[in-house]
Amino acid sequence: MASPSRPARAAVERERERQLKAFISECTIKSLGARVQSSNLHAAYGAWARAKGVSPISAKLFALVLKRIDQQNLKSNTSWWLDLKLAADREPRTSAAAETLEEAWRSVTPSEALTFLLSKLRVLGIGR
Repeated sequence: MASPSRPARAAVERERERQLKAFISECTIKSLGARVQSSNLHAAYGAWARAKGVSPISAKLFALVLKRIDQQNLKSNTSWWLDLKLAADREPRTSAAAETLEEAWRSVTPSEALTFLLSKLRVLGIGR
């Protein structure tokens, strides 16, 4: 059987890059100083690909494509992808009550906020 033509191989490579960029966009968070173990990132990618009905690529090819799209890695005893974390690792969302309070706090002017805080300090016996 003949090997695929150069344009066909290029199309396959572009599709892999597109898939990986979509995975990175949907399932990771760029975070300076963060890092994710390569095996964990590839496992998350595999689950994502299967959920999309796509056959996941091998860990070796996954690493090659990530490097090609300028994702930095570090190898020590373990291989890490830098400045990246899985979206599943993000901090838990705040409660609806806390979000409502935060929204209300944003609508307060600095002068109103200062007056409020000074009144609370007086109640505690701090300040004038």
